[in-house]
Amino acid sequence: MTLWLKQQPSTKSLKERLVDGDSETVDSDDDSSEMQGVAKRFYRSAKEAIVTAPLKYTVLFATMAVGLLFGVYMNRYAITDHDYFVNWNQELNVAFIGNAYLFVNDIPRVMEAISNDHIYQDSVIHSADGSLPSLLFRGNGMYETWQTDEAYLTEVNYNGNNESIYDYGLCTVGQLLEGYDSILSYGNKDNAYYDDGLNPCIVDESYYEFTYERLAAGPVDWDYVVLVDQSKRMAISEARENSVY
Repeated sequence: MTLWLKQQPSTKSLKERLVDGDSETVDSDDDSSEMQGVAKRFYRSAKEAIVTAPLKYTVLFATMAVGLLFGVYMNRYAITDHDYFVNWNQELNVAFIGNAYLFVNDIPRVMEAISNDHIYQDSVIHSADGSLPSLLFRGNGMYETWQTDEAYLTEVNYNGNNESIYDYGLCTVGQLLEGYDSILSYGNKDNAYYDDGLNPCIVDESYYEFTYERLAAGPVDWDYVVLVDQSKRMAISEARENSVY
C-alpha cells in the first residue's frame, strides 16, 4: 500500500532556513512570495521615513516660531514703548583722555550731542604725541585745533580786551580728574610741564583764568573715564603696562 503523505509547509522563514541549512525543499513560489513581502515592507518603511521626518521637523519649527511670536506679542509694550536697554533720563558725566582718535571726529561733543545733552563731557586731548604717558607731561594740546565754531563758548573781557573762549577741554589730567592742578601756571613758569605751545592754559592767560573759575565749584564726579592710547602701544605688553599702571 502506498502511503501518500502531504508535506506540511515549513513555518521557518526563508532566511532562517538558509541560515540553519535546513534540508527541506524550498518551494520556489513560497520564496518568491516571501521576498516580495520583504521588499514591500522595506519600501513602506523607507517611504514613511522620507515622508514623516520632514513633517516632524516642520511641526517642531512651526511650534517654536509660534511660541516666539507669542512671546514678542505679549512683551510688545516692554520692547517698543519702554526704555528696555537704556535709561534715557539718566544724566552722565564722561571724561575723555586721549589722542587723535578722539579729536578727529570731535568725539566728546558728538557724544554730548547724540545724548540730547544727557552727557556732560570734558576732556584732555593731545593730537601730536597722543600716548597716555605723554599726556601727563604735556597736558592738553588742542589750542589751535579746536578754535572752531562748534567749540566756541563765549566772549569774555580780559584786561580790557574781548577774548573768544573756546572749549579746548581742561588743561591737564590733574585738572580733569582732581579738579585742580597746583603746579600748572600761565606761561609754565616753573617748567612743570613740557611746553609745546599747544596747551591752552600755558599759552592763553584768559583761558587759564576761565578754567580756574570753572573749577571753583569743585571737581566733577565722573561716571566714566574714556582712555584712548596709541594702538601700537596697546599691542606691546610693556608699553601697555606703562599706560595703565
